[in-house]
Amino acid sequence: MVVRGIVRTPQGNPVAGAHVALVAPWSLRAAGRTRSGADGRYAIEVPAGEYAATATAAAWAAAFQEPSELGPESEEQTLVLGKDGFTLSGRVRDEEDRPIAGAALRLVRISNQEGDVFYTRTDGEGRYAVRLIPAEGYRLRLESDEYLATPQEISGSAEQAAIGEDPPSGPRCW
Repeated sequence: MVVRGIVRTPQGNPVAGAHVALVAPWSLRAAGRTRSGADGRYAIEVPAGEYAATATAAAWAAAFQEPSELGPESEEQTLVLGKDGFTLSGRVRDEEDRPIAGAALRLVRISNQEGDVFYTRTDGEGRYAVRLIPAEGYRLRLESDEYLATPQEISGSAEQAAIGEDPPSGPRCW
């Protein structure tokens, strides 16, 4: 089945290029993910079932929608990004200190919620920035078949999100 939806700002404007994921309850990985189009719309193919939905986009706090049963007759979803949050940024580099462009990063929120898994990608210089919902913390992990990286524990507040470098580091790969 195909789940369709739109990502919007708090003012109701569509958001292009948002990272959208559908996550089964208590899963640490997305069952499906995509980017929203120029009109803010997205479509993700997944088996019928229960899923939480998440979205991240530059300059806006991540959106999280609690799990609900989705089937062929499900209505279009609307994910509304927030204003409040903190920005986590850094770089992903390989063992020779070269930036890794286009790397997918998975951020699992440490909470009692089901399915709160967020995604972002690095740019051409291996840099990433994602605005997250305040929480107890996050686990940051590189999603790659090409590189291995140690997952990182990130504190879930603006005051404690820096990882010690300027810019903060991301996963170190080997």
